[in-house]
Amino acid sequence: MNLLNAKQVFIPFLEFSPPYFESNTQELKKKYEAQNVVELWNNRTISSILQQILFYYETGLLQKNEAEIILKELRELIKYVEEKTESNPKFQLYENELMHLSNDIFFHHPQQSLFAIPTNMFGYILVNDPKTCKETYNYFEHQIKNSKSLNTSGNRDRKIFFNKMFEQIEHLKQKL
Repeated sequence: MNLLNAKQVFIPFLEFSPPYFESNTQELKKKYEAQNVVELWNNRTISSILQQILFYYETGLLQKNEAEIILKELRELIKYVEEKTESNPKFQLYENELMHLSNDIFFHHPQQSLFAIPTNMFGYILVNDPKTCKETYNYFEHQIKNSKSLNTSGNRDRKIFFNKMFEQIEHLKQKL
């Protein structure tokens, strides 16, 4: 975050511990897990994360062991998503080869929907205009029709998809 400010003060990665981070994260995770969720990914979904790790490592803001910790946790997260794709009917994951680095979020509810568009690394513009939300919903539905369900496509396709991400993580680990 300090890269965006004129005054750059960096806290070493291993010393970073925001107050109540763990309890807030667990509460948010519980709420998220209870929802019906549809996500569109491709094999480059994690590229932004990997690029940030490499940037901070090359600039000396992350030590090798710290970067390896983050990569290990990223691998665990991807493994968790893979398992969830196989076992959680409330979580639907689609592979869409044409959508890259879209962090748009769309909350759909029959009475009122909300479209969240990222403005920068830390903020979103929230749109609840019915016409815009309807168009967004239609677009999202169209993208799903042009995507492959990783929940129903079978173990082979799912393994190929997630193995590409694991390979990217391993490649960066070797590069460090």
